[in-house]
Amino acid sequence: MHRARHINSESVPVSMKSLRALAFTSYAHFTNDGFYLLFPLLITYYSKLPHVNISFLGFIAVIYAVLSGLLSPKIGAVADRRDNDAAMIGIGLSMYALAVVVLLLPFIFTGYFYMLVILGAAILGVAQSFYHPIGATILAYSFGKNAPTEMGINGSAGSLGRSVISGLFVLAIAVFGITTGMFALAAFALVSALIVYAGLSYFSRGRPRKKSVRAGAKGKKTMGEYRGFIILLMAIVFMRAMFLAGTVTFIPKYLDTVLNSSVLMGAVVSFSFFFAVLGQLAFGYITSRMGGKFSMMLTSVFPGIAFVLFLLSGSNVYMLAATYSIFTFFAFTGFPVLLGYVNQVVPKSISTTAGGDVWGLGQYVGNGAGIAVISALILAISVYSALWVMLAFLIPSIALIAFLPKQGKANARMLGKE
Repeated sequence: MHRARHINSESVPVSMKSLRALAFTSYAHFTNDGFYLLFPLLITYYSKLPHVNISFLGFIAVIYAVLSGLLSPKIGAVADRRDNDAAMIGIGLSMYALAVVVLLLPFIFTGYFYMLVILGAAILGVAQSFYHPIGATILAYSFGKNAPTEMGINGSAGSLGRSVISGLFVLAIAVFGITTGMFALAAFALVSALIVYAGLSYFSRGRPRKKSVRAGAKGKKTMGEYRGFIILLMAIVFMRAMFLAGTVTFIPKYLDTVLNSSVLMGAVVSFSFFFAVLGQLAFGYITSRMGGKFSMMLTSVFPGIAFVLFLLSGSNVYMLAATYSIFTFFAFTGFPVLLGYVNQVVPKSISTTAGGDVWGLGQYVGNGAGIAVISALILAISVYSALWVMLAFLIPSIALIAFLPKQGKANARMLGKE
């Protein structure tokens, strides 16, 4: 019989501990995703320094995307073997503080600009590799089969962080300057790490440490059984991420150019990403009720349509804000849709490892590939034209969704069991 403090049943009634898990993982998500637009926003400010190449900055952005992607499965595997999820999330959040401080230094020591930006981007990549697979697993253990709904609530906090923190960051720089703005952001990351660690320190998956070796061996066997499903989902997520990250990295720069105002740029970005909050809530519920496959189709087709309308909006700030808001409502729902879907199909014993593969190798490495492609494109064509080209990566990902299994109906061929 499991002790009461262990949260590991398939369907868990909502308790105070479950609500506590939701509250503190949501705050962790708010903080973590608040740094999602940090480097794209910094590109706008870095590019105003003398002799800085915007395309090269795009290639540097590849570093943190790929590094976080390669590390995320490793972090997920470590989390599956050990019972220290609160500490691991806290470490990840605290590393954002270090990344922000290092990314401030290029404004001060301009002679070492590229060296410092590369170092800061690498630390940012390490920081980004922690939260998502671990946070998803904590919710899966806490809420069982209803977890995608809570992941939607949790994911909405992440989207709120992208909107609020990005907007406040731009505002702080406009009012107080780059140094004060970035130091305030670093302090926020450190305080948040401590809050989350304290809030989740009670959490235990309920697997005794002495069984970790045997559990690890069993986990490897189970991962092999689900390899076909995970690889196909990773491929779909990879191409989708190429489109999303490739475009979002240069959206602030594009808006700054067409609107001729960094303040308006910040306002449009902050306003638009608020609608991802609503999207996360909506698609958490839809994923729980209709399954992850259905949600993936909706959140792939509609962003493509909205992005076309965004590019056709010219310099009309209202149309830009409206169309990009629709885009973010559907597109930035990966946490409840992708990780919710993974937890609907694979067993909990490998949920963090599988989530790390999909989110890390699929989402983050896909992010890096998309950023690399658009950075290469803008060496030869305008940012506007490059944004159009990136739509080509979304189409095959939509076509492949048809081959995914429905919720709980992965067949033997899909799971690699033949």
